[in-house]
Amino acid sequence: MNFASPLISLDGLEQLQYPTPSLTLSPNIPQEEPEPKQDFLALAPLPDDDVLKELVELFFKHFQDVVPCFHKSTLLDDIATRKLQEESPLLLYSICAIAAQRHCDPHIKRLEQDWFQQSKFYYDLTERYPKPGLRTIQAAICIISHSSTTGDFSAGYICLGKAWRQVCALGLNHMDAESEHLSFDPVPEPEGPLKREECRRALWTLFILDRNHAWPTGLPPAIDEKHFMVNLPIADADFQAMTQETSSQIEGAVLTRNFDALVSISPNISGNGAANALHYLCIAYILLGRAVEEIHSLHHSHDSYCYLQQLQRIDDQLIKFRLNLPRPMLHVLEAPENARFHVTWLNCALNAIAMLLHFRTANFASDEEDENTRFLRVVAAAKNIALLVKDVSRMDIDLLLNPHIGGLLYFATSVLLIHWRQTGDPTLRVDIDVLTLVFERLNEQYWFLGLKYKLALEYDLQRNTESIAHLKRRGLRGLLADCSKWKFVKERAEGQINRAIT
Repeated sequence: MNFASPLISLDGLEQLQYPTPSLTLSPNIPQEEPEPKQDFLALAPLPDDDVLKELVELFFKHFQDVVPCFHKSTLLDDIATRKLQEESPLLLYSICAIAAQRHCDPHIKRLEQDWFQQSKFYYDLTERYPKPGLRTIQAAICIISHSSTTGDFSAGYICLGKAWRQVCALGLNHMDAESEHLSFDPVPEPEGPLKREECRRALWTLFILDRNHAWPTGLPPAIDEKHFMVNLPIADADFQAMTQETSSQIEGAVLTRNFDALVSISPNISGNGAANALHYLCIAYILLGRAVEEIHSLHHSHDSYCYLQQLQRIDDQLIKFRLNLPRPMLHVLEAPENARFHVTWLNCALNAIAMLLHFRTANFASDEEDENTRFLRVVAAAKNIALLVKDVSRMDIDLLLNPHIGGLLYFATSVLLIHWRQTGDPTLRVDIDVLTLVFERLNEQYWFLGLKYKLALEYDLQRNTESIAHLKRRGLRGLLADCSKWKFVKERAEGQINRAIT
């Protein structure tokens, strides 16, 4: 489901004079007198203080829930004192790249790609023990998230693996483990409850991004759950209320690999009763990761009893998880206003897990009746997502403009399209049209991401009856392995981009 945007190439890097293979000179070839070195930083400098403050405010207003790992007042203080400009311009470049699209000044918007390239360049320079560690990991998270919206999937994938290795080198992956773990160099723990909680949120955001990269591609995740011992995050309202002087805090739930025990643990409730949808979202992504690990495993035949037994076990865990969720976490209309973004995301993920588990290749079924029953469960989960989209649209469309749920929505749309073409149910076509409009809105904010799904759906609608039946028979793995549409999407996207440029 991932391919590079036509605009992602070495040409853009060469224009900024970044080191690329084509710019590297061989020492064996005589060269002309070198020109005075050009300061590449001057080609894409950080904005002045006033614009920088505007961009950071836009980032927190529109993207804090997308990458929920920043303590706002601390970050603003570090910018006001110029501490961040000196210690981690990398983070500021990545934040500016994300926020630029929301700025009212067209000149600022045009700098988005320059700042993004600059952030990638800075991150490439980081080593095993980055300093400052937390700010570097947060910058990597921003780069990974933004790369998925611009079509630079290769950069995001490589960045994800590097960030996880840096987390392990810093020892942050076992920051809440009770026993001592091997560390090659003494790395001090984050100081104070605030910094520790910010680290937890950064690591869980990285975990979620990792699973989001794995499920639609079949590529193995970077983060091994067995080497991840980080307690679940507290509610965002409680986190943002913390200060550097905070000596104690509400403790997040202790992570355990026993899923039955994990889902029975409710997040600690603060005095103000703040909702903690992120707690449940993290658990959902643990389950999503385990489902994907089984579905894409190379060690089980996919018609074996062991494979089917493992999927059934995960399905049972999904049912228990749903039954343990508080009602506001399952019904976005009843969720607190400040939790609706993550509640929407949570329910998309839960229904996607159900679709992943039941959308199997036809010959895995014991008989045709079992196959049809299982596919109806897939359709039911897809309908749940369509209903969720309708409910959210009645409140705030911005809740749907989440780059992390774009693939989940497209997966649901594909299932509905298959069932509509085979049954002719007009209500399914209504749901498909609603989801198509979401891709239109997504295209306005994340131009490449929205365009990709919009064109992919256009291709699917043109499929003949035989092709639709073939997609259904092949199940999830066949749907993900079908690359015919992406050639069509790439060609159409290139055509639209070229017309826009000319």
